[in-house]
Amino acid sequence: MIWDMVPFHICLMGYLSSLPECKNWKHEKWSVDMLQHLLNENDLWSSFKDYGLDDVDMIFINELINRPHAELSVEWMCNGRPVEKSFLYEIVANKRNGIDVDKWDYFARDCHCLGIPNNFDWKRYIKFARVIEVNGIRQICCRDKEVTNLYEMFHTRTSLHRRAYQHKTSSIVEHMITEALLAANDYIFLCGKNGKNVKMSECIDDMYAYTRLNDSISHHFTINRSTIDTV
Repeated sequence: MIWDMVPFHICLMGYLSSLPECKNWKHEKWSVDMLQHLLNENDLWSSFKDYGLDDVDMIFINELINRPHAELSVEWMCNGRPVEKSFLYEIVANKRNGIDVDKWDYFARDCHCLGIPNNFDWKRYIKFARVIEVNGIRQICCRDKEVTNLYEMFHTRTSLHRRAYQHKTSSIVEHMITEALLAANDYIFLCGKNGKNVKMSECIDDMYAYTRLNDSISHHFTINRSTIDTV
């Protein structure tokens, strides 16, 4: 039960950030690399172009995931879309005010799994959202009467962090799992590109190996109990 309450990818992020060789690692960059890997590995570029998408659209998708910068008060640095379309960068990961579909997605998932109420009405928010030019920059804005709905969104986020993500028991278990991953780094290998065996910490540079880095790692601790006990 506790294991299910602690998202494994959060433990993995804590594990990687603890390694000197992964000091500059960012999960957004990882997501971009994984997208490129999936497109290449599954030969999806032709399907990509069948929908009228080109290299500029690919740059745009990558920037939605890993935006070059958050501030709009400096020179526009995005290449996927011009500054006139800056509001598009507020949909997936909104660095301006934090209202984005990334939050709505994990709200729905985690509230459902944990039995925590989610009173934020995203459909209503979308209904009343409009693109408006503010100080020369086009932004996604909403009606003033929607402020209560937005309060519910941030309240849901606070509730999830307080009751689940940063709950003392979850934090303790997360720390224990992170320690186990650190201890096992030199003992557990994954099949990487060209059949090369790589450590878990080396998966940041090998997307083929990263596709095999999932919750099944926990089973290695059980199967190889004698090895882990000696670490």
